Amino acid sequence: MEETAEEIEIGGEDGGDFGDFMKGIEESMLHMMKESAKAPETAMEQWQAFAAAIDWSETWIRALLGFHVVMLFVAFLTRNSVNAQTVLFLLICGLIFVSE
Repeated sequence: MEETAEEIEIGGEDGGDFGDFMKGIEESMLHMMKESAKAPETAMEQWQAFAAAIDWSETWIRALLGFHVVMLFVAFLTRNSVNAQTVLFLLICGLIFVSE
């Protein structure tokens, strides 16, 4: 189906014109720029925004944090034993392999 030049209306009342289209894009970009200016700037503000974005009451997040704390204490307590550190390392490697 071929359309003739009379059937294709570029601009006009129905489709608007290119200037309106560009003005809409400009307004959208300005809005996004204003929103991005509200982003945290300092490292402390970024940490606070991160902490506020996390739902700390979820069980799996608490379990994950608890696991990391336990592994830190076990690594600290076994710091003088190469064999215990090796077993701990292999255990953590195995957990990572299973999780993927």
